[in-house]
Amino acid sequence: MSPRELLIGAFHAAVDAVRAEALLPPHLPAPVRGRNIVVAAGKAAADMAACVETHWPLAASLEGLAITRHGHGVPTVRIEVMEAGHPLPDAAGVTAAERLLKLVASAGPEDQVIALLSGGGSSLLSLPCSAGVLAGSFVKSEEPAGYRRVGASSSRRYKGSAATGTCSAGIPAGNAGGTPAYNAPTLADLRATTAALLASGAPIADINCVRKHLSRTLGGRLAQVCKAPVTALLLSDVAGDDPAVIASGPFSPDPTTHADALAVLRRWKVDAPDAVRRHLQHGIAGEIGETPKPGDPCFSRVKTRVIGNGHTLLEGAAIHLAEAGIRPIILGDTCAGEAREVAQVFAALAREIRHHNSPWVPPLVLLSGGETSVTVQGRGAAAATRNFCSPWPWRWMACPALTHWPPTATASTARKTTRAPCSPRTPWRAPPNSA
Repeated sequence: MSPRELLIGAFHAAVDAVRAEALLPPHLPAPVRGRNIVVAAGKAAADMAACVETHWPLAASLEGLAITRHGHGVPTVRIEVMEAGHPLPDAAGVTAAERLLKLVASAGPEDQVIALLSGGGSSLLSLPCSAGVLAGSFVKSEEPAGYRRVGASSSRRYKGSAATGTCSAGIPAGNAGGTPAYNAPTLADLRATTAALLASGAPIADINCVRKHLSRTLGGRLAQVCKAPVTALLLSDVAGDDPAVIASGPFSPDPTTHADALAVLRRWKVDAPDAVRRHLQHGIAGEIGETPKPGDPCFSRVKTRVIGNGHTLLEGAAIHLAEAGIRPIILGDTCAGEAREVAQVFAALAREIRHHNSPWVPPLVLLSGGETSVTVQGRGAAAATRNFCSPWPWRWMACPALTHWPPTATASTARKTTRAPCSPRTPWRAPPNSA
């Protein structure tokens, strides 16, 4: 078996290990007599929804909505699948997220919600603060005192009476004289901010901190509007498996604040639209409600489980390699940093192994996962896997005296294969002269 065949086989085994069919069924709750509502968001949302349908009792009620990336939909019967934009949110995603929000809000205490979240959920659930105002709707059933609804033709503006506070869409009222309030960030603002963050090299936790404070669904907002018990089943694509970061934690408490989000923009020198900065500044001033925090009573109804993560994927690859007679070495699933800098460390380790049989004797395969990032320079593209496997970190591995087995070959793929706008993804690339 060639190194290429070995590594591609390990890749497929890793993917199989984190498929919904392999992980989801043991964690499904029992049906209730009321409504059993499935809401799913992420690149694995459609597969997870289809898996629920396969294993759900035919006699029990089942309904729901799954939002996945364009081109990732699969046939379902009882759970509707909608496709939307990733990594940048689009109008289809706004429509889908609005519907999902209303579905969650419609659940009562006698019902149950099964939330299936996976990588990509942050973009697919990105419902801008302005979206509900444009639609003339509120997250909550009652309008706060001091507010009256203004029609959709008012360009997302709310007017307040003598009282000043925050409507459920998160937009502050005007003053006592009826001055229109500011315009909330729109989809265009959210797209521009997301694109700039993805290109900045910011880690996913920072990116999602900002997303959560520009959205009506993320950062625990779905838990806030839900009156039913919730079972949240998560496929983690982030290092550390923090539920507040996975899909930006729509059912998880959010420890970050508007001030944190503004600090992220400053730290990574992101030139966000004025509407975004004004929105965050209103939040810092207390004019916009914060995301629900740890200890909020709304989370007493939510049970969260991470059913699969990067380590699950690595273990799947390791089993395949061991069966092929090659020793797998798992280095962990929390690697982080600039992709090319991480690649230099891996290349140095590979060279030490090849030249000195240290710290392990080959043949072997090094396995690792995590969250590398790429800081885009000029008109470059942020593709972490291609930066990791680019020739220059590995160039000195080509040594004419080392032509015997084991050669040095590299396979790199990404749990976030479309983390940032870039040209077509490259799941496999071996360094030059790698046999």
